[in-house]
Amino acid sequence: MTADTDLIEMYKPIARRHDTITEKLVRKARHAALIKLSISKNSNILDLGCGSGDMMYELMSRYKKHKLCFTGVDLSPHMIRKAKKKLKEAKKNGHHISLVCRDCIEHLETCGEYEYDLVSAAFLLSYVDSSELFPLVNTALKKGGKFVILTPSDNHLKNLEKVFFKFVMLYPSLSNWGSIPKIILNKTFSRTLPLEKTLKLLHEARFSKVKSRRKPIMSHVRFDDPVSFLRWMYKSVWAVRYSNIIREDTKETFFNEAAKYLEKNNVKVVNEPVRWGKPFKFTMPIYNIVAEK
Repeated sequence: MTADTDLIEMYKPIARRHDTITEKLVRKARHAALIKLSISKNSNILDLGCGSGDMMYELMSRYKKHKLCFTGVDLSPHMIRKAKKKLKEAKKNGHHISLVCRDCIEHLETCGEYEYDLVSAAFLLSYVDSSELFPLVNTALKKGGKFVILTPSDNHLKNLEKVFFKFVMLYPSLSNWGSIPKIILNKTFSRTLPLEKTLKLLHEARFSKVKSRRKPIMSHVRFDDPVSFLRWMYKSVWAVRYSNIIREDTKETFFNEAAKYLEKNNVKVVNEPVRWGKPFKFTMPIYNIVAEK
C-alpha cells in the first residue's frame, strides 16, 4: 500500500471516535480562530482536510443567513461520509456544500485562480508538505482572501513521539518490529514545522499579511487515568501513523507498562506529570495563523 492508502485505512476507526474526545480538544482553538473572522455573504470557502466537517458546521451556525458556498476536501472516505451526515441540514439555510474525497494538494492543483474568499486548514500541516501547499493556496485565493491555519506545536508532538518510540525500543516483546521500517520508509512521522518556519514559508508563498499569536491556544481534555490517555493517543493521534506498531494481543499490557514507565522516569507530557491510577489532564498547544493574499 502507498502512504496515502495507509492513511485512508488508518482513519476508519478514527472516524467513528472523531467527534468525542478529539472534538473536545480542538473546539476551543477553532472558536478562537473563527471569532475574529468577518465573512461576507455568498463567500466561497474551501476547507482542506475537512474531516467530519466541524469547521464548516461552525461557520454555517455562525452565518446562518449568509448563503455560503463550501467545498470540503478530505482524503478519507470515512470522514467524508461523517461530514455528509453532519452537514445535511445546511441546505435549509441556503448554504451550498460540495464534499470531495481527494488529496488536498491534487485538489488545489485543479483549482482556478482567485476562486476562494477563505481557505481553512485545521491540523492538516502534520500530513502535507507546507512548502508545496502554501503557494497553491495563495493561487486559489481571491485578492484579500484569507488562509486560516490551526496547527499543534511541533515541539510537543515530536517530544511525545520520542517518548513513544523510546518505550517501543525498551519493550520489543510488546511491539511489532516489522512495521517500523515501513514507517520510516514512508516518512509518516509528523510533518509539523516550528512556528517561525511556517510563517517564513507563508511569506515566501507571497502572502501579503501573516499574523499569529506568539503564544499558542492551550486546549485541554481530561482522562480518568494515564492508561486511558495513552489508549486514546494510540487510537486517535498516533493511529494515523503507527497503527501496526503494537501487537493486538499485547495492547493493554503495552498501555499499562507505558504509564508505569512514564511515572517511574518522571516523564512529563506537555508539563503534566503522570501518576498511576490518578486523573490526567492532556494539554495540546495549538497555533492559530491567518495569512492574507
